[in-house]
Amino acid sequence: MLVLKSIVLAVVGLTSTVAAAACCSAEKRDVGGLRSDFALLNTAVKYNLGNITAYNGGVDNLGPLVTAGQLVSTVLTKTTADITAHAAFTTSDSITMLIEATNTLALLTNTLNALNNKQLLFRAAGIHTVVLKSIQEHSAEESEMYDQLVAKATNDTKSSFRGLQDTLKQLYDIVIKAYSA
Repeated sequence: MLVLKSIVLAVVGLTSTVAAAACCSAEKRDVGGLRSDFALLNTAVKYNLGNITAYNGGVDNLGPLVTAGQLVSTVLTKTTADITAHAAFTTSDSITMLIEATNTLALLTNTLNALNNKQLLFRAAGIHTVVLKSIQEHSAEESEMYDQLVAKATNDTKSSFRGLQDTLKQLYDIVIKAYSA
């Protein structure tokens, strides 16, 4: 009887927890989930960077590049959706997310530099227009992510998020211009 009572209490407790999570407003969330999104984004960007760096020309080893690019897009879409669904950030949340975005910007900078360095190889393989399209898509997706970060940020951190966004846009513009020439 005691075991049955324990099971019933556990089920009731679990049901209450699930119901509470489903009904709670976004205000009750912390940025832990967003930090996990950024950790996953950083992993995807590192994977993409590794594949770009390893590319030595030709069309035979494009599979990993395509897969890595698609992974980054998928994670960016999820991260942006999660930021959009989140309540406005507290001051602490804004600072935490600013640190996350700064770390990601460093990885994206390295990736864009690698893309710029590999431009001639992509041209020689006849795929630079495909790479350009992917770069443009990532630029738009990351711009949307930063728009959402700015929208959720506290007033005292909005300009810092915009500064990161502007830096990233400038880097993208350089690479897009090089690939478009």
